Order: sequence, then structure tokens, then C-alpha cells
Amino acid sequence: MVSDGRLYIVKAWWVSLIPGLAIGMLVVSITLLGDWLRDRLDPQLRQVQ
Repeated sequence: MVSDGRLYIVKAWWVSLIPGLAIGMLVVSITLLGDWLRDRLDPQLRQVQ
């Protein structure tokens, strides 16, 4: 979808922006979930706290 919007970027910028934001939000949320899981499940980090 991002690639399809490349042809219309001047007149309809949202065609690429909205899917791009969705991909960005997905990546950030997966990263935050992975950090949370590491903090909760890593026994070495639990001993420090």
C-alpha cells in the first residue's frame, strides 16, 4: 500500500502516510512488548530489582 501511494504522493499524500504510520506503530508496539517480556522473564534482571 505504501508503494502504491508513491504515484499519488503529491495529490493524495495520505495514501502512503496512513499505511506507513500503521507499520511504524506496529514496529514500536512489538518492540515495547519484547522489552516488557524480557524484563518480566529474564531471571538475571529479576535479581537486580
